[in-house]
Formats: sequence, structure tokens, C-alpha cells
Amino acid sequence: ISEEYRVFVYAGKVLIMDNYWTEKEDVRLSEDEISWIEGIAKKVRSNFVTVDIARKVNDLSDGMNMAQDVLALMLTHLEDKHQKLPTPSSISDLLLEQDTFAVYISCDTTAYRRLMANRVSLS
Repeated sequence: ISEEYRVFVYAGKVLIMDNYWTEKEDVRLSEDEISWIEGIAKKVRSNFVTVDIARKVNDLSDGMNMAQDVLALMLTHLEDKHQKLPTPSSISDLLLEQDTFAVYISCDTTAYRRLMANRVSLS
């Protein structure tokens, strides 16, 4: 991942944008991208929305793999904290613009835990 940001949106307007990993680097989102984020956030039935943005290359399979990793990481964290898992959104509730699409991201937290347990630490 070359860029990763967390964007906080309140009442349909971007409130704060932060570089996800390094505080010292500027957020490099264009006005069009900010407008797009605000448009997406308005479609969610909540006044406060967080949006994570990750960019690497224009490769859909990389994006799907990253989405699976992030989802598995978040869900295992919630499981570890004995917190209720969120209910998946319904794709039919989303208002998609022309030339956009939405997909469900599958996640197996048991398999993810096994994968993480078997990784070799290089540090």
C-alpha cells in the first residue's frame, strides 16, 4: 500500500483526514476525491462515518485482498474484546453511481488467526 488514510465525516462533510500510518505526512486527496467520499458517506444512515482509503495500484485483486485483510483484522479484534460484531450492510441499500459497483467481502476469522499464528517474525 502506498497511501492509506482515515477520513472522519460528520453530517455529510469531511471533518478530519489523517494519514493512517504516519502523522507527519500530508493527506493527498483531491477535492474530487473528498467530494466522492462525502457522497458515499451521505448514503450511510448515520451522521458520523469513518472511511478508510488505501491506494496501491489499479489492481482490483489487490484491493479485494486488502479489504479481506482489513475486515479480518477488525473482526478478530472485536472478537478478542468480546464485542458484538457489526451486521453486514445490504448491497441493495447502497445507491451506486454509474460505473461503480459493490461486492461483499468474505471473512473467516478462524482461518485468519491460523494464518497469523503461522507467520514467521523477521524482527
